[in-house]
Amino acid sequence: AMAMRERAAGMAMNDLLDWLDGPGKVAIFDATNSAKSRRRWLWNAVKGRNRRHHVVFIESICDDPKILEDTFTSKVDNSPDFKGMSKDQALVELRKRIHNYEAEYQEIAGSRVSYIKLYNLSSKVSCNKIYGRLANGLLPFLMSVHIGTRPIWLVRAGAAEGDESRRKAGVSVSDLLKGCFASTRSLVPKAAELGKLGEMFAQVLSKWVS
Repeated sequence: AMAMRERAAGMAMNDLLDWLDGPGKVAIFDATNSAKSRRRWLWNAVKGRNRRHHVVFIESICDDPKILEDTFTSKVDNSPDFKGMSKDQALVELRKRIHNYEAEYQEIAGSRVSYIKLYNLSSKVSCNKIYGRLANGLLPFLMSVHIGTRPIWLVRAGAAEGDESRRKAGVSVSDLLKGCFASTRSLVPKAAELGKLGEMFAQVLSKWVS
């Protein structure tokens, strides 16, 4: 079983590196890299292929009993690993797995490694050697991570000044949408003010949300 897992990890790493050497900009090696030896293997595999690739380790550390119980419950309720088990049986099996991971766990440390550590789902964040646009962009994203459920609404921007006249003049909807992202002479500028319809939309949306 161990040999099969190692072979699968090697195949996944090769796929990841092929992606980065091709069209890819970012890749996530999602695995239990809990031991120093495993992280050293990962680092050497990436840097051995291309020294320009940057490695950032992300570690989540949790010792809050309430967060742990909520996480365990969510895991056993949604993971196919526990299909066919009762909830109590699944929780026992999950805790056994965690105990095995804890036996070989070694916390990420050292001044030469780039890492981001989240404590109790970002109640505290620690980082080291985080440089560049992509790595810096990870921090605010990870700090917003949570395990609660809540609705997310995606709303288009309200109509800006000039939208109606441009529509009447034959400017397509796709061109109007492009104007939200690129300021040009023929399209609505990115910083355009809301038009009359946009103001009405904003007011109605505010009432609906509240």
